[in-house]
Amino acid sequence: MRGNDRTLLQILFVWVVITVISVVYVPWELENEIFPDHHGLLGQKPLAQRSKTITDDGKILLTTAFESTAGDKANVKGNREPKGNSTYHQPAVKYHTVFSTGCSLYQDWQSYVFFFHALHSGQEGHITRIASGCEGNTKDELERIFKDEMAPMDPERLHLHQTPEYGHIHKRKLAFKYFNKPYGLLHWFENVLGYPENHAEHDDSIIILMDPDQILLR
Repeated sequence: MRGNDRTLLQILFVWVVITVISVVYVPWELENEIFPDHHGLLGQKPLAQRSKTITDDGKILLTTAFESTAGDKANVKGNREPKGNSTYHQPAVKYHTVFSTGCSLYQDWQSYVFFFHALHSGQEGHITRIASGCEGNTKDELERIFKDEMAPMDPERLHLHQTPEYGHIHKRKLAFKYFNKPYGLLHWFENVLGYPENHAEHDDSIIILMDPDQILLR
């Protein structure tokens, strides 16, 4: 076997090993160690329901405890000063972090991870999922998932805003789903912030528009 062929085989072997680890082992570890119950997939209590405690001095302690495969406890902690005993302290400048999604189970998972890391990173202000085009039972189920599994992490700051489907706007025959992002944001501006009539209250606010596959780290 020539040298070049041997090198190609070695590269191919390394690529196969990395692919197996990333596709099989890593997701299995994440599923068993990190993520909470979602649509009954894992059979655990939602992470959010066991994450918030209030200390004797009135501070809110966000603690996430989960079982590792070795049986040890792991914790993710974050402290923030409340206003009063249990109310989130609103910063002087209003921050709104919003991200646009559809209605799929896949994006439910993305939304949970986004909310969790936004809180864990110490991101200030309100965090809103804008979901577009959900109808009927899907719309109701999305509300239930948010209420039961996501909002309990911080009910005062985490929000779900549902909008109509905008993929067929401008009388398009074929749906163009990417219209949901700008028009969904406009729907949120008008129906939640009260634009344009209520603009004076939010002229100095900072709106951070993100995607559900992005994660805030710090």
